[in-house]
Amino acid sequence: MTAADLVFDGVTLRYGDTVGCRDVSLRATGGRITVLLGENGSGKSSVLAAAAGLHRLASGTVRAGDTTLAYTRRGLADWRRLVGLVMHNPDDQLLGTTLCEDVAFGPTNLGLPPREIAARVDRVLAALDLEELHDASPASLSHGQKLRAAIAGVIAMDPPVLLLDEPTSGLDTAATTQLEHVLLEMRNAGRCIVLSTHDIECAWRIGDDAVVLQHGAVAAAGAVRTLLADSGRCATLGLRPPTAVAVRDALQAWERPLSAAIANETSFSLTTKRRALASVVVCVGCCCGRVDRGRPAVPVDWLKAEFKRRKLLHHVHLTISGCLGPCDVPNVVAIASDAGTFYLGRLETQRHFEALVEWASDSWTAGTLLPLPPLLAPLRFERFAMPATAATAAADATVTAVIP
Repeated sequence: MTAADLVFDGVTLRYGDTVGCRDVSLRATGGRITVLLGENGSGKSSVLAAAAGLHRLASGTVRAGDTTLAYTRRGLADWRRLVGLVMHNPDDQLLGTTLCEDVAFGPTNLGLPPREIAARVDRVLAALDLEELHDASPASLSHGQKLRAAIAGVIAMDPPVLLLDEPTSGLDTAATTQLEHVLLEMRNAGRCIVLSTHDIECAWRIGDDAVVLQHGAVAAAGAVRTLLADSGRCATLGLRPPTAVAVRDALQAWERPLSAAIANETSFSLTTKRRALASVVVCVGCCCGRVDRGRPAVPVDWLKAEFKRRKLLHHVHLTISGCLGPCDVPNVVAIASDAGTFYLGRLETQRHFEALVEWASDSWTAGTLLPLPPLLAPLRFERFAMPATAATAAADATVTAVIP
């Protein structure tokens, strides 16, 4: 497989008197996932149909690498080697009596030798976790298995460009996660992937670039993490913002009165006799600290007792809070001070919480926030506009964070 970009230049597609898409110009880059977003009827499937060469264009051109789509028998045959389409309903493209026969269909039509066909079938089924279903009838597969089988049949032809129409529709959480893993592996291998979806969470998790369509035309385009991070812009485009963005916005609304309370030397949780150096907010809401979700338990009673024993409650506020999010990070702790608010996540052992208490005690004794200890410094992460990841700052970095 050779990496290739998919390029639309002024593409208009009509179905009789109906315009499927109009004057669409876009570039989907090899080694990246481009998501097509928009409401029903916005033109997402029409863009994919144009890219796959299923209908003759009313105007414009489509290129894959150095090849321009041509509507001749030879031109379409060459295009099928470059661009593969996985349809919305996988039953529409599963034709064989067995799974291995179905996956072999495309390579056979390419005229490959039998040994190469067999090797491709085995390799693709293994990559998609379908090898145990080698001789199964496609009709006997679950929806998720049928979808992976349809993908297998397409990538067995080794096209540099892969198109998918609503691939997560009808999948449960486990099947969606497995599919996303497969798509990320193909992206990392250099394949250009273009998928249409209504699943904004999937787009946020795996998308690199986004194209938003309205009434058949491009309404917005850009990096996923830039375009979808603006909840106001999402609303104007008819999109629901990703959960991570909604959590970030909710936290900003929550932090404003919190910051004001600290500035006014009042506690937002416990009544204190003196001005607090900082507030430690431990999340036990939602599923961040729930043991029934596989999270390690937060030692709430121990924390309260230890703050009381060290006489820290008058100096460093301790609050046991509702959800701080994001829910894929266990045991989130927020540290609010005059310098701003920063976050720790994945406090999974008693030693983590012991280090947190020691740091709070030492900071109060010193009269200023000290650098985080080596055990806690790697647990710091940035705000929730991006996926939570461990901070890369050195362990002795000064702890400061300004709320944007």
